[in-house]
Amino acid sequence: MESAAKKLKNDRGASIILALVFLLVCVMVGSSVLMAASSNAGRSRSNRQEQQMYLFLSSALQLVADDLTGAKYTCQVDYSRVTMPQYSVPGALCVEHFFYPVNGKMTRSDGSAPLFAGFFRPALDSISAGDIKDILAEQDPDKGSPDYEAPGDHYYYEPYNDAETPQSFTLTVAPDGPLAGYEAQVDVIIDTNYRITLTARMTGAPDTKALELYQNYSLTTTLTRSGTVSLTIPEMAEDGETTIPAGAITWKAGKVVPEYRDTLEAES
Repeated sequence: MESAAKKLKNDRGASIILALVFLLVCVMVGSSVLMAASSNAGRSRSNRQEQQMYLFLSSALQLVADDLTGAKYTCQVDYSRVTMPQYSVPGALCVEHFFYPVNGKMTRSDGSAPLFAGFFRPALDSISAGDIKDILAEQDPDKGSPDYEAPGDHYYYEPYNDAETPQSFTLTVAPDGPLAGYEAQVDVIIDTNYRITLTARMTGAPDTKALELYQNYSLTTTLTRSGTVSLTIPEMAEDGETTIPAGAITWKAGKVVPEYRDTLEAES
């Protein structure tokens, strides 16, 4: 009986159990710290990659936007005036004004051509042709009616095309230096009010994983226009022909808006 009581009161081995419990607690705390550190490292890596993608795409977007904000587009029209007898009324004359669209001009303040003028100028010419057609239709509302051959001024504009639609195309930006190996696609939409929307997304990167992660990440900015296309018919003392400017347009860039869509959203 006394022996059993002594065994119950014996605390040898308790310290080992306490040590094991303490070790278990330390292991659990250490595991939690390691998991948190690993998670933070992953988030940090992701944040760095996202920041890198943002900087790369914003630089590509800024390259195109700066090219436009420093440029002016001037619409141009070939004009000729011809005075002809009006055969149905003896002695009467009609003056025929002929207009034909020609390539406009895109210039920077120093007189140089913008880097992407070869892409933007034809699109702007197409839209401005519709504006000129509408202006001339207002000048000569009787065109196409039986009164069109009456004495007076008549206006011809070729080609007789339908109202112009928004223009769109894609630019590719592949920088050198520290960003060599990256490639961005900049989608351009120019509406019939000359407002330009630019959307940049990554299409090439040295890190294929980053490309997979951020292929649906994009940045967008919209450039608003100042100025308009207009037409002033020159005063000519006699018949002849000339090329006349028909209004000028400049642009101002807005803020950059980031967007990230997951794969399912992007494919829908």
